[in-house]
This record gives sequence, structure tokens and C-alpha cells, in this order.
Amino acid sequence: MTNYYWIIAQHSGKVLEVKDGSFCSLVEIVQNTKKSELDSNVDMQLWYFNGGFITNKRTGLVLDVVGGKFEKYTNIVQDQKHAEPSRGQEWVYNYADNSISLKFNRNFVLDVAVKMQFKLLLIDIYNIGDRNNNFFLNLYFL
Repeated sequence: MTNYYWIIAQHSGKVLEVKDGSFCSLVEIVQNTKKSELDSNVDMQLWYFNGGFITNKRTGLVLDVVGGKFEKYTNIVQDQKHAEPSRGQEWVYNYADNSISLKFNRNFVLDVAVKMQFKLLLIDIYNIGDRNNNFFLNLYFL
């Protein structure tokens, strides 16, 4: 059985979500208020770990560094899984500091781009060390 998780930003308590619940590739990943387990759209907020890939339950698409651009403030999107190794799609969750980093370069971590708690905030890659790049995993029970 696959374990699905909400990925929760420590600083805001909000979760990673596919923008507008889109099924399209290259759609941005944002943070939003956690939906109830009973909400029919909760799947756009649920993710599972498939090796180094973080896959959305609703779309089957994976977290991806847009355009393979490994620089600060590069947006994270969902996209089709590429052939391995895929430098912009393989991630590692660090249980010691609750960060999610790129497998090929662990100095790049998932980060909420804006520190304020707006409803929708883009998720980007940023150098490690900021409080906006700590995430908790909350198991979803069917």
C-alpha cells in the first residue's frame, strides 16, 4: 500500500499543493491551507515518495525544478517523470533538519519563496539554512 503525505511548511503550517488542482505539466507548486480528508480535492495536496521522486496523488506528476535551472528562486512545478537520473526531479527528505533537498546537490532545498503567509506562495529551490525550508510530513489515512 502506498503512503500519502501532506508536506507541511513549518513556518506557515500550510501544505504543498498543485496550483488550481491542475492536471497539466509545468504547473507551479504553491502552499495553501490543508484540506480536510473528506474534501473531494484533497488529492491535489497529497504526495508519495517513489524512490527519489515526490509524486502527486491526483496527477501522478512529480516535483520538478522548472527548466533544469539550478539557481536560487527557481520555481518548482509538476511534470512528467523523466528518465533516471533526473537531476531536477530526485529529492531527499532530511529527517534531522526537516528539509527536502535535491539529491544531486543537497545545498539546494525546497523553500517557500515569500516569508509572508499568503494563501498561495510559490515553492522554489534555495540554498540551505533558512527557516522557510523546513517541512513536516503528515501521513494521510484513507
